[in-house]
Amino acid sequence: LSKDGWINTGDLGWITKNGELVLTGRAKDIIVLSNGENVEPQPIEDACLKSPFIEQIMLVGQDQASLGALVIPNEESIKSWFESNNIKCHDASEITKKPEIQKLFKQVLTECVKSRPNYRSFEKIQYFKILNEPFTIENGLMTQTMKLRKNEIQKRYEALIKEMFE
Repeated sequence: LSKDGWINTGDLGWITKNGELVLTGRAKDIIVLSNGENVEPQPIEDACLKSPFIEQIMLVGQDQASLGALVIPNEESIKSWFESNNIKCHDASEITKKPEIQKLFKQVLTECVKSRPNYRSFEKIQYFKILNEPFTIENGLMTQTMKLRKNEIQKRYEALIKEMFE
């Protein structure tokens, strides 16, 4: 128990006006940047998931100078954006290759992170990679309770993550 009577479970959360506890993540899920700053990824990921363009996201950057992200785009929103901007895209595998999509995601990620309350400059997502394959239970990158298996994702995309920070 902590000094104020809480059980130290390693969970993070907040208390509503009605006195209910809302769990938001795990304390051990902290990214420590090379400058010593500690970043809790869950609130940043949650802010990014509010964008209609982002289906899934996972922050990376342990021992790096800045944050990076693996992003799964929302295909329907991207297709609509392509149509409204007169950009030709014949299949989903082309999405990640378009320079326009890289520019769009840089802007979206920056806006999502900066719009958070208590934004700190080191929380900016400096690098990102857009993936074609979603994180699912079937591919082993998600648990039965729909949580990301971050260790498995990092193993699978280790080379891509390394490339992101080079």
